[in-house]
Amino acid sequence: MGKIITRLMIETAYEYSRKVFHNEIDLSSALNSISLLSGMHRGTALSHISDFCSMMKGEGYRSKITANATKYYLLNILNDYGKEYFNRALKAVKLHIKNYKEEKQINLIRLMIVVDEFEKENLVTKV
Repeated sequence: MGKIITRLMIETAYEYSRKVFHNEIDLSSALNSISLLSGMHRGTALSHISDFCSMMKGEGYRSKITANATKYYLLNILNDYGKEYFNRALKAVKLHIKNYKEEKQINLIRLMIVVDEFEKENLVTKV
């Protein structure tokens, strides 16, 4: 079983994911910083950064971060970037769920619950 992903790891990865997305820091430096500051493994940090960038573009992604991390990212994308980017991010998560099911025949139940929670709160707008 892998290492538990802590709140500090998620928060740190989100902060540096934003910096990478906005070209404020290079990927290698971000991975080093996340690892040093939170103890997150570099490979896990890479997944978090990659998934964040895909969310911001509204693109499906292959790597799998935890449902807690996904929920944190969605909430913070909504707060930091507004509904347009939030909807892109939610679309990316839905594509990820769909692709995972089609390719691996696995339902990502916890992610489906996160998506349902946001949809029930009427945070989703038609784009």
